[in-house]
Amino acid sequence: MLNLAKALNADIFTSFIDYEKTFQDAKQARIIQISTTRKLPTPLIRNKLWKIFEKYSYPRYDFYIFSGVWCISAAWRLHPNLLYLHTPPRHLYDLKEYNISKMKPVQKQLASFLIKKWAQKDQEYIKNIDQKILWRWVIQKSLCNLYRL
Repeated sequence: MLNLAKALNADIFTSFIDYEKTFQDAKQARIIQISTTRKLPTPLIRNKLWKIFEKYSYPRYDFYIFSGVWCISAAWRLHPNLLYLHTPPRHLYDLKEYNISKMKPVQKQLASFLIKKWAQKDQEYIKNIDQKILWRWVIQKSLCNLYRL
């Protein structure tokens, strides 16, 4: 994304960045951090990120490129757009049972509830994407199966 943003002279909106642990190019890019959710437990971060991206007041651009899982919640109002997807949110789909099997009983119940809710939201959000680019054919096949494309 850094190379693409540089080539397009574009802004990058992200939920978090650690400049000390990222690429040197990131220090020259226009990166806008729109949240500080890193201190929350993972399940709460996921839910919070969807809400943050969905409600953030973005500047008007000619075109929007989404890259990642949580940012697509903003796609309903940012058009035209494109999703450059590295991988679908596998924890909601094919890795769901595996991840739940590693949890304690109470966590399993909560996780099952949240995953069902998040998978429904994910299915809704993906419908607002105008174009999709997947970086590998394996991902394309997976995305087509998960989103019935």
